[in-house]
Amino acid sequence: MFALTPREWSKDAACAEIGPVDYAFFPDSGSGGYNMAREVCDRCPVRYECLQDALDRDEQWGMYGGLTPNERKALKTDGAA
Repeated sequence: MFALTPREWSKDAACAEIGPVDYAFFPDSGSGGYNMAREVCDRCPVRYECLQDALDRDEQWGMYGGLTPNERKALKTDGAA
């Protein structure tokens, strides 16, 4: 198993303050369970840095920067047009 190197901005992330919430940011497929994660992201001071990092890494899973994988995909598609 490997550990990702934390980004400098991540220490200020709202999700870092609430403990392990993988179920919120990586809900079961089809559960529509991103509501809690979206609430946390909405108040996060580094939301845009998180989103940019996920876009740069082409992250395919989980909530990052307040967007789900499908929302990030649509953002990238719309931005490429």
